[in-house]
Amino acid sequence: MKHRGKHPQDKQLFGQQTQLWSLQEAVRDLSFLLDRGYAEKSASELVGNRYRLRKRQKKALLLMSSGQEAQANRLNKQIPAEMLAGETLYIDGYNLLIGMEAALSQGYLLECEDGQIRDLASVHGSYKKVMETQKAIEIMGQALLDLKVEKAQWIFDRPISNSGKLKQEMLQMAQENNWPWEVELAFNPDKELVTLNQLTASSDAWILDRVDRSFNFMGHLVRNYVPDAEVISLYDMA
Repeated sequence: MKHRGKHPQDKQLFGQQTQLWSLQEAVRDLSFLLDRGYAEKSASELVGNRYRLRKRQKKALLLMSSGQEAQANRLNKQIPAEMLAGETLYIDGYNLLIGMEAALSQGYLLECEDGQIRDLASVHGSYKKVMETQKAIEIMGQALLDLKVEKAQWIFDRPISNSGKLKQEMLQMAQENNWPWEVELAFNPDKELVTLNQLTASSDAWILDRVDRSFNFMGHLVRNYVPDAEVISLYDMA
């Protein structure tokens, strides 16, 4: 069984100060353009090429950047942890699970301009458990108990293979540990979360821009349960 850790090129792309300086400047430039109405895709290509960023660096650039209006909008809708008691929390399943797997396996996480913590990992077509999967689920289960949520509603992608097996394993773990959650499979979890428009845990910018209330669950988990996670922050650099 593998880890959800760093990509083989990540230390070269993100582990050197000179690379982080370039990424910091690129994030500033892209956010400036987004504030002025430039299309995200074309603007990110323009900025990425200007700073000669590699493919994974361009991905990080997109994840970390946002205009000031988007940042304010997302932060204004964010619910603090102390207000989650008694709430039902709808969770973007793979978004949170894969992020936690990456955090526990020392994969690079990104501190983004909108306050979210995002990861560079992804799933295409098939989900495979890694060494950190069970621990990630256990930590999230304990965190939800600590937050005193009334219920957590996990939503995973039905088209991704092994989602059904993961659902059954998570339900079994919930039953054994008295975790207050249910697990659902949906053909399009992003669209379903937006349509439901309930208190939502996701770091997906498209979702955050469209729901009325959100909880920065990934940020909460990293700060309180995985303090040794490797988080790339451009905001404490001179």
